[in-house]
Amino acid sequence: MDQHDAEPNAVEKLRRKLAQDAATRARERYFCIAIVPALLCWAVLVAGVSAVAGALIPLGVALTVYFSGAAVLVIWLERRAKKQVSLS
Repeated sequence: MDQHDAEPNAVEKLRRKLAQDAATRARERYFCIAIVPALLCWAVLVAGVSAVAGALIPLGVALTVYFSGAAVLVIWLERRAKKQVSLS
């Protein structure tokens, strides 16, 4: 077997690269569309609980809960985006 036959040609490499780039763009698009409503809902929930609880929840605790939850949401949505794109 010739070494040239064992290596993929330039057209095949380009097709794989384009497919990989398209999958990356699709994952990023899904992530961007999902992240804004998720973080907005999380902010409303934390603000609502803080408003109802009043002085029982200090601002530092509310902010820590918000940012911790936001980090978890971002990680979860990024993984979900990968799964959604791989299923497509």
